[in-house]
Amino acid sequence: MKRAFALLAALALVLTAVAALAEEYDKADPEAKALYDSEWVSEEAWMDIAPQDGELKVQIRQFTEYPNAYWWEYTGEFDPETKALKAVRNAVKFNVIYSEDDEEIVGTVYEEPADASFEINADGRLIWHDGKEDAGKGIAFTRIGRFNDTAWACDRATIEIAWQEEGYKVFIQWGSSAWESTEWEYSCYYDADTNTMTSMPTGVRSEVVYNEDGTVASWKDVYEDGEATFRLDDDGHLIWEDAKEDAGHGMLFEQVPAE
Repeated sequence: MKRAFALLAALALVLTAVAALAEEYDKADPEAKALYDSEWVSEEAWMDIAPQDGELKVQIRQFTEYPNAYWWEYTGEFDPETKALKAVRNAVKFNVIYSEDDEEIVGTVYEEPADASFEINADGRLIWHDGKEDAGKGIAFTRIGRFNDTAWACDRATIEIAWQEEGYKVFIQWGSSAWESTEWEYSCYYDADTNTMTSMPTGVRSEVVYNEDGTVASWKDVYEDGEATFRLDDDGHLIWEDAKEDAGHGMLFEQVPAE
């Protein structure tokens, strides 16, 4: 399952890039975007809902037995009264085979008039109602925003963010020379109401020296009780608010292509 979700996380990077390009031309309902525009995770599947051409596109990945998976695509129409998304036009389901670095659609399971809807329950979880085959039965998705598999840079410092089952792992590297760097690692939970990541009080700061081949020559942990919050400002910069020593003071991180 962990291997499967690692591949799903890599796929989410591609979906995020597509959503970013579409956003420039998007005219989707602002309330619909506020409620649904995000990546969503569960133990069973990964969902991405993103504005595209004035509508909300829904993509779902669900593994059966590695490397086999199913992939659903819907177009969602927002109902301002019920706050639900109703799938319109055709729904498509693909059978997909995944490898280490690629995906291959090996067949279309069906393409027919959509019979599905999506709603957010009282606990803030997204529920998938599938009238075709009840594929969403028992699945409740958790909102995780759009930080997954992103990378950010400011001067000599870089931040890499990835979702790992129950929260975000945030890794910061700040080079002082070609071979020496200060590194921080945080485990964060995501707050959907504020679109922020807040770390557990277990952040680790380390001083690391590397060999010429990239292997570690020496490693020293400075502390293991760091705390930090990460948020986006109005211009889309990532802000690192370091509660331990204010290391990120004044820094504006810009998103860069993730490796």
